[in-house]
Amino acid sequence: MMAVNKLMKKLVYIITLLLLITGYSKAQMVIKGKVMASDDGLPLRFVSIQAKETDKKTLTTIDGDFEIEVELGQTLIFKFVGFAEREVQITDDKFYLVELKPYIIQDDFGQSRIHFDAGYDLKNRFVIGKLSYVSDQIGWFSIRTSVVKNLTSQADFLDSKIEASNLIYSYPNISIGTTFRYQNISFQDYSFKNSTFSFQPKLRYFDGNIGFGVSNHDLNSKKSFGILLGANKEIRLGKYHYIPIEVSSTFWGKNVEFNASLKYRVLRYFELGLSYQHYRSFDSLIATVGSSIRLWKRAKNEY
Repeated sequence: MMAVNKLMKKLVYIITLLLLITGYSKAQMVIKGKVMASDDGLPLRFVSIQAKETDKKTLTTIDGDFEIEVELGQTLIFKFVGFAEREVQITDDKFYLVELKPYIIQDDFGQSRIHFDAGYDLKNRFVIGKLSYVSDQIGWFSIRTSVVKNLTSQADFLDSKIEASNLIYSYPNISIGTTFRYQNISFQDYSFKNSTFSFQPKLRYFDGNIGFGVSNHDLNSKKSFGILLGANKEIRLGKYHYIPIEVSSTFWGKNVEFNASLKYRVLRYFELGLSYQHYRSFDSLIATVGSSIRLWKRAKNEY
């Protein structure tokens, strides 16, 4: 009887030990694998790998290989610069071949960009600089902002615009853009400030420009209200060449302000321009040359 009891105790001890070993082996295991790029199949070196539930981490070797001690059921997070982050759950003690996808680079052609211009006022002989930003399409409209500033000490010239194309939209083919413009010009004995807000209904052959504004001229300290009328048209020459034309007149009481601009664009990223403004005794004829920098958009590549 005592021998049987001893045998039973040994069996219980062995079974308990086996269970503990088996449980530990299931709970803790060394996982091996390799990380490669999904587009060309090349191994990725120095990829960061971390267990999601713990602080255990490692890096892939120069050949893309890795090994890490984890528990069954845990999740490994793979991170590498220029590639989409990936999570892999450990479901078995096997060799894991992990592919990471590079980020998608979306070319925002004709949309999101920063534009730089340098120009010279042929009438007043001063240099100007212009900085513009065009946003991505937001719904059915995009936003364009621009600032023109005199770069010399001969005059104080500031011309800023905020434009939203297709801000007001009505099905099926009627859309209206909006523009807010602020000017502050001080040159020799001339000083002029104005603010205008206008709408650009898109008509069949051109875009109209209708608005109103407030001005202040130092020859007349009182503020005057004005009505703006104009038209915009972009002529397309071939596949990559554009000629935008803008003409407007603002009636400030008995005085008329006239603005006109003609530009030549290639691929919407290189631009030559000529703009003219006349109001009372002030005349400005500015020639510009400019170029845009694309703002590339990085989109996450899903697994």
